[in-house]
Amino acid sequence: MDKHSGDADVVVIGGGIAGLGAAIRLKDRGLEPLVLEADSRVGGRMTTDRANGFVIDRGVTLFGNGFRSMRALVKRLDLSSLTCPGSFSVGIQDAAGCRGYRGGRFEDLLLDRGISWRARSAGLRFGMDLFRNFRALSHGNSFLSGALDGENCQEYFQGIGGEELFDRIFWPGLNGPMGGAAEKSSRVILMQVIWNLLVRGQWNLTDGVDRIPEAAAAQLPVVTGARVLRVERSGAGVEAQAEVEGRRQNFRSRAAIFAVPGHLVPGLCPSLPVEMCELLSRTQYSKIANAAVALSSPPKTPYAGYAFTPDVVPGAEIEMEHLRRPTAARAEPGWRAFSCGIRPGIAGWKRMTTR
Repeated sequence: MDKHSGDADVVVIGGGIAGLGAAIRLKDRGLEPLVLEADSRVGGRMTTDRANGFVIDRGVTLFGNGFRSMRALVKRLDLSSLTCPGSFSVGIQDAAGCRGYRGGRFEDLLLDRGISWRARSAGLRFGMDLFRNFRALSHGNSFLSGALDGENCQEYFQGIGGEELFDRIFWPGLNGPMGGAAEKSSRVILMQVIWNLLVRGQWNLTDGVDRIPEAAAAQLPVVTGARVLRVERSGAGVEAQAEVEGRRQNFRSRAAIFAVPGHLVPGLCPSLPVEMCELLSRTQYSKIANAAVALSSPPKTPYAGYAFTPDVVPGAEIEMEHLRRPTAARAEPGWRAFSCGIRPGIAGWKRMTTR
């Protein structure tokens, strides 16, 4: 998987699921792709660690039932036998106590006596907006969501009288998954996450999410440990210069696809149009650090996940692996699959995940 002559129709820079997915589509259309991945393994944020019998997903931990393209890819890669339904309930902890919401049960929000009538009324309006725009919110249909993309989450909830709803439920519950700046993110992103992942339910793989990118990479020419330094036009094509195992190597192709965080692209390809470089340089991505802890017995908790308002634990979330994915529990007397991860985001601790 790590050897290649250097020439291809299209060089794909980045071996995360976006880059691998793009390469598979290129191959389906009769083109020869080449994926260059800086890390020692593919997957990006869709990776899994395995230690002492525990399977610990990092980054991506659940897929929504609305993720049609991912379902199709799993079927194509002959991984369908590893899929299992997910069930993710969440508790929101604030100074007044803990309130619980079940996955796929939107009525829990409307019947929550822990929030005001005004907040519940805003929740009803929000739910109506979700169902009214479900086609535009469905996974893969972002091209239909332009009309919804005129305001950020904070502006939207202020407009429907839902400040309390956002501050006490959606911000603590979704700020981490949305990159640490939910209030400034487009309302489309929040609505897509809720519709595709929470309303429509979830699924996962029993043996770890990394089975997907690894199976995809097995069908493609991939060079791991290839840190791309520069991409330039060369005649009628493109030349990518990379460092592979401490040596410089050039990869020539007809075109290049950047499947890496946007703010890195201007430094790799400074010859891009100025307006494109300026837009890409403004993109931001949160960094994730993940730690896992296995306990001899799981805590007695009713919810698979917990989120906290800033007055309790700023920006923190916890996931219980033995409830999130019980089929992956370690089969050894006296032990359960339970671990704890801490994920710092852009500004401080944005997510804490107990698995």
